[in-house]
Amino acid sequence: WQFDRLVEGFLPKVHAALTRHGVSSEYYAIQWFLTLYASDLPQPIVRRIWDRFLVAGWRVMAQIGLVLLYRIQDVLIEMDTCRALVFL
Repeated sequence: WQFDRLVEGFLPKVHAALTRHGVSSEYYAIQWFLTLYASDLPQPIVRRIWDRFLVAGWRVMAQIGLVLLYRIQDVLIEMDTCRALVFL
């Protein structure tokens, strides 16, 4: 899964935490990408993401996913596996 490689390259602390928990992006990112973030983020933000998506394409979806993980990386590292899965 390519998103796992992006996380590994750009967010090594997050990648290490997710690997420790045994969590791959299939557990959390599939819903992000299938719904284009509509199920997880407030609608005003989703509209802005969709505008960027229509202009720049799928790259924007991966960038948003990396930003979301970056913003929670300090919290994610401290969580146990069950809590991390629910949180994501």
